[in-house]
Amino acid sequence: MDPADQDPLRSALAQQGAVLGRHQNQLDPMAKTMESMAASLTDLAAQIQQLHLSRPTNPPPPTATTTPTLSPQPALHEPRLPPPERYSGEPGSCRAFLTQCDLIFQLQPATFPTGPAKVAYVITQLSGKAKEWGTSVWEADQPFCKDYRAFAEEMRKVFDRSKHGREAAREMLHIRQGRRSVSDYAIQFRTLATSSGWNADALYDTFLNGLSEDIKDELVTRELPADFDALVGLAIRIDVRWRQRYGEGPSTKFQRGSGGAWAPHPSTSGWTPPSSSTPTEEEPMQVDQTRLSPAEKQRRIRTGSCLYCGQLGHLAAVCPLKGNAHQ
Repeated sequence: MDPADQDPLRSALAQQGAVLGRHQNQLDPMAKTMESMAASLTDLAAQIQQLHLSRPTNPPPPTATTTPTLSPQPALHEPRLPPPERYSGEPGSCRAFLTQCDLIFQLQPATFPTGPAKVAYVITQLSGKAKEWGTSVWEADQPFCKDYRAFAEEMRKVFDRSKHGREAAREMLHIRQGRRSVSDYAIQFRTLATSSGWNADALYDTFLNGLSEDIKDELVTRELPADFDALVGLAIRIDVRWRQRYGEGPSTKFQRGSGGAWAPHPSTSGWTPPSSSTPTEEEPMQVDQTRLSPAEKQRRIRTGSCLYCGQLGHLAAVCPLKGNAHQ
């Protein structure tokens, strides 16, 4: 190899060797530092192990001079709830008002941490005679104002007149659907049933007995459901279809026609009763003196046909053929 070509190569190797030497000089102190840190960590681990072994199994209780270390509590994020509707002392609304307050206290425990705080909140939501009562017992510093449960029980004694137990059961025996919708009747019935203690069979039979005769006539043509909830749902559907069929709105009153058919009351619709008297329940519904068989009667009820002449489009109470027959 030409000596002239070897000089640049030797120069490059010499420079590389110098760079490596400088890197080595920098790495040596770092290696020593890491060895020192490893030794320190080993000593620290040994000390922790020694402390763990020397700790007593049952430490003594903290003394008066000992300051316990409290772990930080996570921040509470309670929902913001609207206040209940103000209660003025109506006997039928006390139970619902206190239930609304209970829900607020359960969902906002940090906002109402004590009994007096809950009682004070309830009093601020009172009005009328209920507010007068709440103000008087608070100012008198009654003992039950220190405990919310005791305060609520005292409030129920004064204002609550909702029915419970046997009282609710007795009322269930007497309520009837009447002219209202099955849905409204079912709401009242279920409300009483929650505190009556009756079983499902008793509820089933009592609810069925309280339905209007129109709904009962329609149920005769159907297979009755096996359970109470299904019976209520079926009765509501039948009631809605009856009202849709004859076009009655929620404010329209009803009157019974012959055979239990519904018709709008004359005072709330344009319907005019015929000049002849309405047949009584004992009068046979017939055309040409032929009495309807039970099967034919049920068929006409099911299809919405007139119970007198069998045609569609009108009820038996306003059947033109029946009016002619009485002339």
